[in-house]
Amino acid sequence: MTATALNRAVGGALGLGMLAAGALVLDAGDAAAQVARLACGSQPYTIQSGDTLRTIAMRAYGRGDYNPIFDANRDVISNPSLLRVGQRIVIPCLGETPASPLARMNAPANLGGSSATDETARSSIVFQPAMVPAKPAGDTVKQVAPKVAAASGAATASDAAASDAVRLLAAADFGPITGASLPNGDLMTELLAEAMRRSGVAQAGGITFDDDRGTHLTQVLPQGDADIAYPWPRPDCARPALLDRETRWQCSDFVFSAPLYEIEIGFYFRADDETALAADPGLLFGRRLCRPEGAYDGDLAAEALIAPNVERVAPASARDCFAALAAGRVDAVSVSTEVAEAEIEAAGLGSRIVRAEMLGTPMTLHAVALETNENAVAAIQAIDAALGAMRLDGGWDEIVARHREIGRLAAR
Repeated sequence: MTATALNRAVGGALGLGMLAAGALVLDAGDAAAQVARLACGSQPYTIQSGDTLRTIAMRAYGRGDYNPIFDANRDVISNPSLLRVGQRIVIPCLGETPASPLARMNAPANLGGSSATDETARSSIVFQPAMVPAKPAGDTVKQVAPKVAAASGAATASDAAASDAVRLLAAADFGPITGASLPNGDLMTELLAEAMRRSGVAQAGGITFDDDRGTHLTQVLPQGDADIAYPWPRPDCARPALLDRETRWQCSDFVFSAPLYEIEIGFYFRADDETALAADPGLLFGRRLCRPEGAYDGDLAAEALIAPNVERVAPASARDCFAALAAGRVDAVSVSTEVAEAEIEAAGLGSRIVRAEMLGTPMTLHAVALETNENAVAAIQAIDAALGAMRLDGGWDEIVARHREIGRLAAR
């Protein structure tokens, strides 16, 4: 998918924004990518409209394996399928593993603890992929399903049978990211199911879809009624001082998978409000900010957009937020960009409401396990390895593309 394509995959209070480049790579794009070769080395390359890591790798190396590029730029790329026009990356020469010059220029302090990939926290991306700590000999899921089904190949029936089955809990209010009535269970469920299939992690029974999302991490997982919950944003654990106690608890007591998907949260204003030109979230201080009840708000806390700095309004839905904005009862709405676009169009508010282009937050969505649930943590490890293989061999791209097409047809 090129930089002008949109991911129509997320509903409820979250959704996808305009991405510089998506995951789906068309054959024609690959062919065109081979026309202009790129030189490897320390000179940064600036992402252009239509770029993907795969097409960049084709131009630099003559093949589509983009892992060397992704590995050298983890400080600026949180998701290999998510690039933004204007980003600068380095293209390492094969056989070299140079430290990115962008990392040396911009890298802030690491997270308090080390991670399996020792990934660096970045202030530009609020939600960092949480790496599962390497577990010693006590690993379950039959010793990580054996070694992630031989480096994430398709799992055999005997592999799945040997695994310790895990129980899945999905947030029912994230349609169409999750939803029991959606095709193949929805986008997130199919991505997770395919990663589990490849890694040999067995699922116990059916998936529980529950709309009381607030209890998933506070009650259901701690009480042992489920093993893995999804989809969950990961808090900005690199800035604990900006998090409330419950959110800090998520950082310390839970293990988050590698990102399953990434979305964009936007801010919306009436067209005559000059705050829509703001680049500083602090300009919202003293204003009335609307986000639906029950929606994740850790990103707002990270920008101090909480009481008493702002007056938070939390109706039942994003539709209610935009109705309140149009009527002047609130000053701003913060929801996913895709949900916002759909609601604004449905209400005929396109000429009255605008997005603040300089404000917004990329948000990665994850599967989550309680740190003390060794079987679930081992399953997360296996799932992470399978997700990496899916991104490399196109399995992730195929699932995402299919669900985008489903969303496109449904919107007709």
